Amino acid sequence: AVTAPLIPSAAASTPIFINSFEYWRAVCAPTVVLSTKKISKNLKLKFKFVVVFMRTKLHFSEDIACKLHETKIVYYFYLINFCLLKSAIPNLFTLLNLFSGSVATIFAVNGKLEWAAWAVFLGIFFDFFDGFFARRLKVESELGLQLDSLADMVTSGLVPGIVMYKLIKMSDISDWISGSWIPYLGLIVTLASAYRLAKFNVSSDQKSYFIGLPTPANALLILSFPLIISHQNNDTINSIILNPYFLIPLVAISSVLLNAPIKLIALKFKTWDIGSNITTYILLILSVVFLIVFKVAAIPIIILTYILLSLLNPPL
Repeated sequence: AVTAPLIPSAAASTPIFINSFEYWRAVCAPTVVLSTKKISKNLKLKFKFVVVFMRTKLHFSEDIACKLHETKIVYYFYLINFCLLKSAIPNLFTLLNLFSGSVATIFAVNGKLEWAAWAVFLGIFFDFFDGFFARRLKVESELGLQLDSLADMVTSGLVPGIVMYKLIKMSDISDWISGSWIPYLGLIVTLASAYRLAKFNVSSDQKSYFIGLPTPANALLILSFPLIISHQNNDTINSIILNPYFLIPLVAISSVLLNAPIKLIALKFKTWDIGSNITTYILLILSVVFLIVFKVAAIPIIILTYILLSLLNPPL
């Protein structure tokens, strides 16, 4: 419960004061009582001071309220508005990731695998920038972590499983005994992704590196195959991809890599220093070269290169 503050009648009758104070009460968290001496000393309330107190419900004494001028109150709440907006930016990108994954799911179920692939790639783009902005703005939170994993479960977990199901179903499984159940093996990718994300959420080690193939990288690998079929126009490659003897081992390898106890580099730049990010820069340069030469067929090669570079130069 919030205790009603003691406000002088002159101040209480001022609409700016009332609206600002009500807004403060609405957006703030645990109660902190400020002394008159501290408020007097910090009347200008620098930005960091406001950030600390934006999560507090302030109990104003009559003496303190008299010292707060209307213009300063409005200024303080502009700052609070900015702080709240800043903390919402990473979550907005996470929700855009989830939206992209939801759209990709609809495309995949309807057999539009190429559109599903592009929607997943867009979701992974948003997924990269939610973490980037959270770190740059220093607003990382437990809520953001959980929301990010839920979004990844759809975009980088559910959709790849459905796409594998569809690809296996498109392949020639007529010579398999009771082949009608074989496509459902593709959903093992979804199960492995869920387990991978759950392990990540309870892990305290994966700050500067990943243990096991990240789900977005695995999604890129699997979603690249519908694009290769559509854009490479190579019958030999297509016959290899749409072969159950290729797809089912791919499901197994993908699921194992997701949860393998191997350290892989995380594409997180704490600094732009070449020395401490040499492996990442090599990967980025090679990725650009592969994309220019092989186009969409470069994506599996890039994922393989990513794994090999991480094994050759394990992150610390």
